[in-house]
Amino acid sequence: MTLITGDPFERSVNKVLDDVKNGNVTLHQAVEDYGAVLRSDTLEVDKQVRARAQ
Repeated sequence: MTLITGDPFERSVNKVLDDVKNGNVTLHQAVEDYGAVLRSDTLEVDKQVRARAQ
């Protein structure tokens, strides 16, 4: 297991997406713990929501 340090909200959304796809975190954890907005139907970054949040 790899220990990840630093602010979770600064983690690359693509790395969080990889974590979800690999079963390391759930979609819920991706949103709550990392602030990543992913589509549950396609497991892709929800660009519309992300653009509004920036």
